[in-house]
Amino acid sequence: MFGLPKLLETEFDYRAFLRWWGLQLAFLVPGKVRLFLWPQRPSLLIRPVSGQLLVFVYESDNLRELGLFPVDDSGAQARAALFAEYPDLRDADQVLMLTEDISLLRRCKLPYAAMENLHQVVGFELDRLTPFKSEQVYYSARILERVEESKQLRIEVALVLRDTLDPLLQAMLRCGWKPFRADIDGDVALTRRHELLPESFRIPRKRGPLWVAAAAGGVLMAVVGIALWLPLTMGETMASRLQAEIKAGNKVVAEVEALKTGAERIRINANFIRRKKREEPRMLDMLEELTRILPDNTWLNGLQYDEHKLLVQGQSPNATELIEELEDSPYFQDVKFASPITKDANRIERFQISATVINGRAN
Repeated sequence: MFGLPKLLETEFDYRAFLRWWGLQLAFLVPGKVRLFLWPQRPSLLIRPVSGQLLVFVYESDNLRELGLFPVDDSGAQARAALFAEYPDLRDADQVLMLTEDISLLRRCKLPYAAMENLHQVVGFELDRLTPFKSEQVYYSARILERVEESKQLRIEVALVLRDTLDPLLQAMLRCGWKPFRADIDGDVALTRRHELLPESFRIPRKRGPLWVAAAAGGVLMAVVGIALWLPLTMGETMASRLQAEIKAGNKVVAEVEALKTGAERIRINANFIRRKKREEPRMLDMLEELTRILPDNTWLNGLQYDEHKLLVQGQSPNATELIEELEDSPYFQDVKFASPITKDANRIERFQISATVINGRAN
């Protein structure tokens, strides 16, 4: 429905889900109630320009410039005068829009396995994808596209230097500006793309109406669930009653059911060994496939196998490529990192990969 598929392509964000659910509920409530639950407040967009803050107000789909505000005492006074003239802006959401001269936006590709821990994987690969290390920057990543043919993810990485953003935020707070999020400046000002505001600078926000909407959504879902469950339950009860009456009045039906059950049991027993032979993976096949896949510059320190679950530990110059190779094999599926990658002094990556082993000969 509407934006739900797009929402599920990324890591689950319960706040984004509640916003989406609230928008869907908005069509079902009266106008006055809708304004209470989802008030249309103005937003302030703050863009750093040449040591000053260029401030815009976004309201009712209109963007209006409010002026330049220095990041000093005179800027604090100008901000106070602005709010005195426009009191309705005091509770407006303040969004810091980072321009391209102080931020970096990079698009690249990663294997499918990175989807489950995208932020963590990007942090490990940041020095390869960008000129910076993860401890030097605040960064965010989002999935743009899933490329099914190559089993890769097209992602977008945004970052800003800590030494640039921290002093800017501290100066803004001294002047009274309190952004609740920081994003990359784009063509559409309020399109949420990334979150670069450090945790230490985030301000708790009132979420009363949001939780009211969530509660209303929960009640609506419960009512719909009961409405669907009752007819199904009544239908099942009636079917059971009719079946009991038929069996009670006709012994032949019971005998046929018994014969059918016996025949099914015989068929299952006859096919058990053949199915086990076809489906059960062979240890020698699995070891031979691992030997074929692993490159010469990669070696294993440990290997564990139990109930179709494989866990390998080792070292490689590029552990991420091993995920792609194992995924392409007919003997392995659900391949992923079991723990974060670490690097030694020679930049050799230590990895721990888990996978489900299947019978590749049967596929």
